[in-house]
Amino acid sequence: MRRLFLRETPLLAARSSAAITRLRWPLAVAVVFVHSFGRPARVAWEGHSLSALTAMDAYNLVRVCCSHLLAGVAVPAFFFVSGMLFFRGIRSFTPAVYASKLRRRVKSLLVPYLLWNALTVLLRWWQNSPRPVSLSAAAESLSRWYEHKGGWTVFLSSHPIGRDGTGWLGQPTWHLAAPIDVPLWFVRELFFMALLSPVVWWLLRHLRAWTLLPLFAAYALNLWPPLHILSATAVFFFTAGAWFSVEGRSFAAFVRRLRLPLAVSAGVLGAVLLFAPAVDVALPPPVSPFFVVAAVGTAFCLALPPKSGREWRGHRFLSRTSFFLYAAHTVLLLPAIDRLVRDLLPGDAPATLLGRYFLVPALTVAACTAIYVLLRTLCPALLGLFTGGREK
Repeated sequence: MRRLFLRETPLLAARSSAAITRLRWPLAVAVVFVHSFGRPARVAWEGHSLSALTAMDAYNLVRVCCSHLLAGVAVPAFFFVSGMLFFRGIRSFTPAVYASKLRRRVKSLLVPYLLWNALTVLLRWWQNSPRPVSLSAAAESLSRWYEHKGGWTVFLSSHPIGRDGTGWLGQPTWHLAAPIDVPLWFVRELFFMALLSPVVWWLLRHLRAWTLLPLFAAYALNLWPPLHILSATAVFFFTAGAWFSVEGRSFAAFVRRLRLPLAVSAGVLGAVLLFAPAVDVALPPPVSPFFVVAAVGTAFCLALPPKSGREWRGHRFLSRTSFFLYAAHTVLLLPAIDRLVRDLLPGDAPATLLGRYFLVPALTVAACTAIYVLLRTLCPALLGLFTGGREK
């Protein structure tokens, strides 16, 4: 076990930092694919049978694989990396350290969170309300629209994600809720985890790795109270990442030594999740959580830089654009680009649908990057507020 959990060294820490830099942009792109899934054109992939796979089934299978299976790893990976970075280099979690951490998270998380949601409120109101004839009429119209949409809840939990249901053990499960800028539910939960960081520190210092077992069970079996604004995913993955930093262990060395078992596990479990309905395999509970854990480790391992050779400078630029891409894509561009591409490529043929499926997120990413560069050139201070200073 000691060979798996090596002590963090400056060299290993540098490799971990480089891997995190290389991961941010592809994970943000994966989130764009999550929101580009769209609605089933005829029938969604239901895994009828592999032998009877039609062209439309194949199209939907590609969408499920890219937007649900693979892209579903992005947010857990973000939580894991955030937990690891939050506690990196801390040997004593004093009130002064806690206050310093919170001040930084207010700038990097809370301020952008409030600004993006406020911008979304204004855009949604402007798009869905009659044009006012005066400033007072505009203020009154905005106030009515804001109250109709739930008032202050648009900044916290106005948009349901998923549905209430029943878990593997027959227990009730509860849906998650997002703010009006839907992807920012991740930022909200990350800020809550920062607020709860003294609890995370205390548990990891006193219970050590045993802390992770009940949290993984809660995540895997969906044994979670109706906290619509804080998920088991956030708590488990943030705490798991924090464990490596609190214990001073190298996650880079861990995944490097386990790269083959992690990759094989992710591949097999991913195939089971994707094809099980088609081959009539009963899914043992739980499969998806184990796939996500293996896939997070595999993604981090793939992102590790080579031990020798020059690092591509573009990774740092793309990493800086990732938060803007994450926060802006559903607000500014994705719906408009989707409509544009539908007009340019009409029809419901599987090949056309597949082309639109990949073209929409590609154009969205390109447009977000162009806007980011433009803002960085013309008004870097404003961009800094909306990105929490990540453009530096």
